[in-house]
Amino acid sequence: MDIHVRFAQGQSLRKIASELGISRNTVKHHLQQQTMPTYAKRSQQP
Repeated sequence: MDIHVRFAQGQSLRKIASELGISRNTVKHHLQQQTMPTYAKRSQQP
């Protein structure tokens, strides 16, 4: 479920962060940016 949807449903930043395993600051950041986070897979080091 999207961070924005959870927040609109009334969930607290703390609960969202806890359920997703990220910090509250990260949740706040993504709510301010109005975008979903995209994570690129890192290449392995030799």
